[in-house]
Amino acid sequence: MRSSFISVFPMTSIKRGSYPEILHNLLRWRFNVEIIHPQALGLFAFLNQLISKKPIVHIHWIEHKYTFGLPRTRFLSLIMFIGIILYLETLLFLSKILKCKLVVTLHNLLPHKPLLLPIERAVFKITLDLSNIIYVHSHYLKKMAVVTYSIDKRKIIVIPHGKWLVNTKVNLNQKRARESLGIPIEAFVISFVGRLSEDKGIHILLEALELMEPINDLYIIIAGKPASKKILEYIKTMINKLSRKFRIKFYPWHVSDKMLVTILKASNIGVIPYVHTYTPSTLILFLSYGIPVIIPDFPVVREFLGEIASDYDLFCEPNPISVKNKIVNAMQNREKLQDYKRKFCERASKEFDWQKCVELTYKGYLMLYRTN
Repeated sequence: MRSSFISVFPMTSIKRGSYPEILHNLLRWRFNVEIIHPQALGLFAFLNQLISKKPIVHIHWIEHKYTFGLPRTRFLSLIMFIGIILYLETLLFLSKILKCKLVVTLHNLLPHKPLLLPIERAVFKITLDLSNIIYVHSHYLKKMAVVTYSIDKRKIIVIPHGKWLVNTKVNLNQKRARESLGIPIEAFVISFVGRLSEDKGIHILLEALELMEPINDLYIIIAGKPASKKILEYIKTMINKLSRKFRIKFYPWHVSDKMLVTILKASNIGVIPYVHTYTPSTLILFLSYGIPVIIPDFPVVREFLGEIASDYDLFCEPNPISVKNKIVNAMQNREKLQDYKRKFCERASKEFDWQKCVELTYKGYLMLYRTN
């Protein structure tokens, strides 16, 4: 089925390989949805099409709309009020003046590190109330959104999150990946990839390693952009202490696609000791590449793992002692990791389907046009 009459403005920055880029590119390719965005059109052409075509406005990451892309520090709280006022005025202009339909993908129930919790909760509430459709990636998040914001559950649609398979022509096996990173083939490799932040538990992993005895063949890879300068300095300090016991590869930036695949292929396990999460996208990344993960037994994690969760012995508590014990147990039971690898690959292929995600998103768009 093809369409040529649906126009969408993804209200987010479009970064290569990001969820919005993949989703909206597939919508354009699969259903001929017209994507209107200032990054592609330029500001004046974008404003002209926004006014003339009145596209569906698809909002991603509500919390990014009023923080100007700045890190969450005390300084940000001083200017956040300006961002909130501008954002809410924009929403009202789009929905009430231009009569655009609003759609939200609710990636998080609240910001990972709220600075003004009651106010930010109110901004989320207003956004969700104004929206015609709300997409979420789990039944757990749907339930929590209904309870937290008193939303009509009929306008919330659960759609799968597509699996993360990085588009790269580099074909690596574990041996070649480790050679390129300078890691022996016989080593045991654990990795933490993605945003380096407290909510993802980077401090819990480092404190867990601090509790462990030195292990000659243990390598740790930490890769991703730090959430703040404070986090970066903390990680550097901890790595300096831990380097006497372990071999640590530290890449404190947004890693390239090629590097990301290399790290994943080189890894035996991932460690993601989330403090809290509502859409554990890093878990999906490890699932997509068949890498078992030490991770807390949160409801949304259990939902994402499905039948694997029933006897999964890599669940941890979000504290250093539990994470340390799980790392040691994983090293002592390496043969079981191969079974998890197979189950992870099967789960990702079965449940995390971009085509289904795109089809359900498009059906939601169609419903909005039919109600005009």
